[in-house]
Amino acid sequence: MADTGYPRSHQPTLEDVRELAQFIQDRARDLARSSHAHTDEYRSAQALTDLVSLIAGAAEASAESSVRVQHFCLATAAKRWSDHPDFDPAWEWI
Repeated sequence: MADTGYPRSHQPTLEDVRELAQFIQDRARDLARSSHAHTDEYRSAQALTDLVSLIAGAAEASAESSVRVQHFCLATAAKRWSDHPDFDPAWEWI
């Protein structure tokens, strides 16, 4: 495995979660905009946006006590865009 930027002992922060959430929401909004309303693609993009908002909100509510689970969920979803120029290779450490 390549050096990803995160040390193995890295504890994700609320800022890490916010960055991941923004990255995914930007991609999902692009998908929604390029899809026709009422199609499965549009609904899927909207559902992803809603889910990311929910996960990010749960991280905010945790007050940084532990956002590891939320970070894991978002990093897993973000990997689908690993070829995007804004993708942070550090997210692949999960």
